[in-house]
Amino acid sequence: MTGERDPRARWALAAVMVAAAALLLWLTRTETFFADEWNFLVGYPDWSPGTLLHPNSGNLIAAPAVLYKTMTAVFGADDYLPFRLLWVGLDLLSAGLFYSLTRRRVGDWIALAPTTLLLFFGASWEVFGGPLGITILMAVAAGLGMLLCLERGDRAGDAGAAVLLALSIATYTIGLAFAVGAVVELAVGRGREGWRRAWVIAAPLLLYGAWRAWAAKYGGTDVGFSDVLTLPGSVANSMAAVCAAISGSFRDPVNSGLALHTEGGRVFAVLLAGIVVWRLFGPAGRAVDRRVWIFVAMPLTYWALIGANLGPLRTPDASRYLYGGAVFVLLLLTQLYAGTRLGRRGYAVLAVALAFCLLGNLANLRDASRFLRDNGDENRGELTALELAGPGRVDRNLLVEPLTGAITPLEDMAFFAGPYFDAFAGEPSPAYPPAELPRRPEHVRVRADIELVRAFALTPVPAPPTAALGACLTFAPNPVPGTRAFRVAPGGFTVRGAAITGIALRRFGDEFAATLSPPPPGQAELVAIPADRSPLPWYAQVTTSAPVTICPA
Repeated sequence: MTGERDPRARWALAAVMVAAAALLLWLTRTETFFADEWNFLVGYPDWSPGTLLHPNSGNLIAAPAVLYKTMTAVFGADDYLPFRLLWVGLDLLSAGLFYSLTRRRVGDWIALAPTTLLLFFGASWEVFGGPLGITILMAVAAGLGMLLCLERGDRAGDAGAAVLLALSIATYTIGLAFAVGAVVELAVGRGREGWRRAWVIAAPLLLYGAWRAWAAKYGGTDVGFSDVLTLPGSVANSMAAVCAAISGSFRDPVNSGLALHTEGGRVFAVLLAGIVVWRLFGPAGRAVDRRVWIFVAMPLTYWALIGANLGPLRTPDASRYLYGGAVFVLLLLTQLYAGTRLGRRGYAVLAVALAFCLLGNLANLRDASRFLRDNGDENRGELTALELAGPGRVDRNLLVEPLTGAITPLEDMAFFAGPYFDAFAGEPSPAYPPAELPRRPEHVRVRADIELVRAFALTPVPAPPTAALGACLTFAPNPVPGTRAFRVAPGGFTVRGAAITGIALRRFGDEFAATLSPPPPGQAELVAIPADRSPLPWYAQVTTSAPVTICPA
């Protein structure tokens, strides 16, 4: 199980790690929290065991919940840099542990190729686009560390393996795949001695089983007969997606973007299956180390876990599942070809293959960073608007980003205003300072306008007799229909017309993007706008096909 040793390869790995760290930190330079990270910030209001152990879509994620709460308490949520540094560190740690496992099998230089690919694995953009990947990277790093500890075969290694396996399971469900690998390691690789060390696995699994029994009341993990029937297809799709990601063939050659295309991966998946069968059952099968079954069991378990819990947002080819699958597949290949030696031509072919695989992954890193930076800017703009409105005037049950099904903007802030204000009461938040919002790009200011209208719940209501103050203006559209834009006086305005078809507002943006419901024909309607901390005025635009009267309120 030993490969060629060369200290120069480790220096090369160090250089690749430095390049990966520099690239990832630069690409994520203006990002902020994304998707499930908001759940860690807002959805865990206290440190009670019931809160930290609460399942998330059926997953036990207590370890990252504790990590995020600790980091927020220490560094605050207004600076994303500590989270980015931790994320990059976990990427390097996971890759380093993977390298330690594989170099024992295929040598230092061959192991460098898959390790390099994993350092820049942009196909799994939800993991490598930013610190959202902390959860999966931490679970994988703990699992790889567990395998290394088990290979020591001593008491200290067993104790470390038990702790790391428990950490992996408490971080993400992929830890269960590592647990199955550990079971096979002790059963197949160690024989009777392995069963005497079964406590290493039994202790973490018993704890997980106790948690699963407690968490059953929350649901989210029901596996039906139909799920079992679709497992073969789901596993095949997962395998194809991972093969497409590893090979770099997952990108659409016509339309760039983050969508995964598995057509090429299906060919590589068939090739992979053929390699595994040939190596295990072909003429040279007897020479293969029996411990290869450890590395067969882990990806199959992982893909089965994915297939048993599918849903609209949990598909076999979801990008967040690709990294773990790639780690398992690459571990399997290095175990199948343990002891392989390459000549100069072999290394040249390996280098060309690595370059080809990296191209698509690096392109995805670029596209993911652009997408997440834009989304992060919009998130911060919306939160700035929410905070301008203030907790005293915003409905606590307001969903910060309504789930309309729209693709743009991404609706990743699926939490309510009340818990958000509670989480950051008196603490630095991810929102921009109000004075900075007017300097942000137009798409950010537009999103802030829309969110502020939602936060204030601005809508025309029947105007009381004393609502109109000051001089009114009458607008007769020409051509018909027509629009009239005007600066809104402090407090709002009243509007009356027989054929008003639209009212829109803007404040920070240049576009009238925040639309209101049109008022009934001929009735005076009041649009009352509360004051807030921003000195910028509001502007309104009325669309009508008949004369309309507008008055300050």
